Amino acid sequence: MTSPPSLRISSAGRQASAGASKDSGEEWTAEDPDGRPIRIRFSRPNEYGVLDHIVFADDKETRNAVRVVPNGTGAEVMFVLLRTPDMTEEIFTADAEAVQRDLNSLKAMLER
Repeated sequence: MTSPPSLRISSAGRQASAGASKDSGEEWTAEDPDGRPIRIRFSRPNEYGVLDHIVFADDKETRNAVRVVPNGTGAEVMFVLLRTPDMTEEIFTADAEAVQRDLNSLKAMLER
């Protein structure tokens, strides 16, 4: 079964932060890199490897698709990063770099 981790959440690239805490159900709270509060709502725990989530920040919703797919004795984690029409190249690049850091951190933690 796949469910949101109770670890450092950093989703939606630049928008999320470390030190997230669970509020209720599938909703978490955290701070963005600038210290502003954000909310993160995950999909319900499921057996299909779906960890989609919505980040609520500054009256804006960012939807993120995440999948965990079995692969031999391990798994592949896939994060779909979309560039919205109002997103500059600089912001998109920063988001992509943040997602890559987060995936690298997740990998290192799971391989311990």
